[in-house]
Amino acid sequence: MGKYAISDYKLIDILPSKNEKKKYTATLENKHNKKIVKINFGARDYDQYYDVLGYYKSQNHLDKKRRDNYYARHGNYEKGYYSPKYFSHIYLWPLNF
Repeated sequence: MGKYAISDYKLIDILPSKNEKKKYTATLENKHNKKIVKINFGARDYDQYYDVLGYYKSQNHLDKKRRDNYYARHGNYEKGYYSPKYFSHIYLWPLNF
């Protein structure tokens, strides 16, 4: 698990994860050397506020109090970097939904 500067990496796609414990895998490509990096995110055993991608929409709870508790526990992601927290916040726990 790590973080990758958005200025150095391009998001290629986000697909259901092959890791049985994770929901999704984001694939990134380094803009300089074309090296591929994969970031798994979202625990499969847990619900989320709203799955923007829709593969796990049966686990949506749409409970704003639970979303607020999630953010209180996990804090915000570091701006300018791709990370599991970044992808979870954007695609599973969106504030703008």
